[in-house]
Amino acid sequence: MSLKLSLVSLSNTDLPIETKQQALIDIVLRFLTPQERASLFESITHQRETNLLARYPEYQSKSLSVLFELMDYRDLVRLHPNNLHDDVYLLELTVAECFPHWLDFWCACEIEAIKQKYSLENREPATELSFEDASYSAMLIDDISESSMRVQLPSYPVAMTLSDAVALSNLELFVQGEKWYEILPLLSLSQKGKHFILLQTQTTPVLVASALIQDWNQRNTWLSYAPQFNSEKWRFCLPLHGYQELNRLDILASDLVTDYGSLTVFDQAFQTHITKTEKGC
Repeated sequence: MSLKLSLVSLSNTDLPIETKQQALIDIVLRFLTPQERASLFESITHQRETNLLARYPEYQSKSLSVLFELMDYRDLVRLHPNNLHDDVYLLELTVAECFPHWLDFWCACEIEAIKQKYSLENREPATELSFEDASYSAMLIDDISESSMRVQLPSYPVAMTLSDAVALSNLELFVQGEKWYEILPLLSLSQKGKHFILLQTQTTPVLVASALIQDWNQRNTWLSYAPQFNSEKWRFCLPLHGYQELNRLDILASDLVTDYGSLTVFDQAFQTHITKTEKGC
């Protein structure tokens, strides 16, 4: 059965919404390769973002979560049919009937794509996170994509690669939980490169926290420099001791002043002043 026939068949069923959502995710994962999915998700996202900003230009600097909730997604799809082939139009119509919007569906697909690699039949014994500091260990991994370490998550107790665990954790906590959809096109950054990780030590360690570490020459992919994280909704509030600490570090050509009115202005000043970029990450 083709993608189109599968979508038509699903559209004609009268299933509970949760069942229909899972079936739609399974169809996409079955018929599209990871590369095809990435291209499709980004293309539709860009088109819908353009459509929404044309209707609501005053939301130019708002987050994707705010933008995609401005109108019923079903109405958006009907008013602005996507300019791709019929299969994709039918897919988006079905998504609009099953999910709040396209980004919610994208996130759900990425989560399921990782989980399908690991069967719950191999579930680890349930463990609770400890309150004892001695139960935890921290380390730096130069490139998690090359690590042979296997870890589990509190939310998914199955041994998996470190790169998959970090990506799944970020999807569940920040995209699904906090609606930081800006992370979705950059998801590959969660699966490679230098990371700090915090583990609860046991036979199969539990990944408790992680942080991507990017050097100064990679700052073009820092989320902190993305437009959505430099909008007016973010209040600049670096305290005095923050300036004092930055000036003390001997990485700047001259001391920073303390009267920057916005995050954007501060970022520009910092990039102008920094001389020892090898110490910035």
